[in-house]
Amino acid sequence: MTDAPRIAPLPPDGREPRTQELLQSLRFDPAQFEQALLNLCTNAWHALGDGSGRIEIGLARQLLDAATAERLAGTPPGMAVHLWVRDNGCGMDDATRQRIFEPFFTTKPVGQGTGLGLSVVYGIVASHGGAMEVDSAPGAGSTFHVLLPCAADAACEAAPSPAAALPVLGRGQHVL
Repeated sequence: MTDAPRIAPLPPDGREPRTQELLQSLRFDPAQFEQALLNLCTNAWHALGDGSGRIEIGLARQLLDAATAERLAGTPPGMAVHLWVRDNGCGMDDATRQRIFEPFFTTKPVGQGTGLGLSVVYGIVASHGGAMEVDSAPGAGSTFHVLLPCAADAACEAAPSPAAALPVLGRGQHVL
């Protein structure tokens, strides 16, 4: 992990696009996207151990500058959609983090995991022209960043529609 920002956020334009608007700016297979998100969330839940803790899922527009795109190898500079899944679970050391996308690599006991979940996510993201990064440290949880290029910069940068903002719901509630 470095102290330098990894992704430069867009300047505020008054309102972030809603999830549907962001997803419409991507070209992806919805079933594969769902599988990737499910695998990331399942891993986050497992990282919580006893099930108590927090999992955060986010989606936002991001501007990938040339240096960031080069570091991500294969993701073009320009507008992208940034999906992240963050947990405050056990976290990972550097040695584990270096291997997590390898097929059949797992930290779970025999019979409790195949080691395919994150390699599948990585393959799905790569097949859609995207990239992944992971921030993690032992005892500090993990954040998985998925960056997917927009189908066209105009689709991601389009001015938000003047629809009324929806109220924020669910604060302090548990979703089962």
